[in-house]
Formats: sequence, structure tokens, C-alpha cells
Amino acid sequence: MHPSFPPFHSHPQFFRGKLAAYLKLNKKEAQDEDDEPNGLEIERIYVRSEFKRRGIGKFLVEYAEKISREAGCSSMRLWVWGQNFGALAFYKSMGFVQTESHVFMLGNDRQTALVMTKYLL
Repeated sequence: MHPSFPPFHSHPQFFRGKLAAYLKLNKKEAQDEDDEPNGLEIERIYVRSEFKRRGIGKFLVEYAEKISREAGCSSMRLWVWGQNFGALAFYKSMGFVQTESHVFMLGNDRQTALVMTKYLL
């Protein structure tokens, strides 16, 4: 990975002076897990509901890919709640595939978090 890339990179996205979305990228030492030594993690990607369906999420993922490629990364990965069907469909449309799943408890409810990966080769 390019040595000048900081441990994390955050990118707020404004529309007409209002915060519309937020993106946070992590390189190796700042990632939640270190399974992809030459990968970049999308730790956060949020689009406020009033700004959805305007191409902002697509722009942010494409921006993350650009940063990843410039940093010499071979993949991007992110975590998504297994029941967030809209997000899962969106990430699949952007070229991500499910590579892992993790079960966790939220109170008494069993939940699943999925790891989605996009390979940049």
C-alpha cells in the first residue's frame, strides 16, 4: 500500500450546504480485522435518507475504489447487516461479493453481519 496514505480517510459529502453522506476508509493498521493485508476497508458509508436515490452512494463507492487503486490495494471490503437487503443489493450491483459472515447477539436476538469484498485486480 502506498506509504503516504493515512491510516484512515474520511470524506463528508455535502449537497447545497447540508451534510448528505459520509465515507470513512481504513488501511491495514486501522481496520477492524486484518484478513486482507493489501485491502482497504470501507468502515462507514452513510447516505441520509433524504439524499438517497441520487447517485451519492454510487459516487462514494467509486471514490473509494479510486482511492484504493491509487493506494495500490487489491481489494475493498465492508461489513453490512445481513437483513439490510437494500444495501446488499446495492453493494452487489457495485461488484461486491459476500466473502464472510459473522453471527452476533443484539440483546436476545441473533444477528448476522456479512463481509462484502470487491476485488480490484
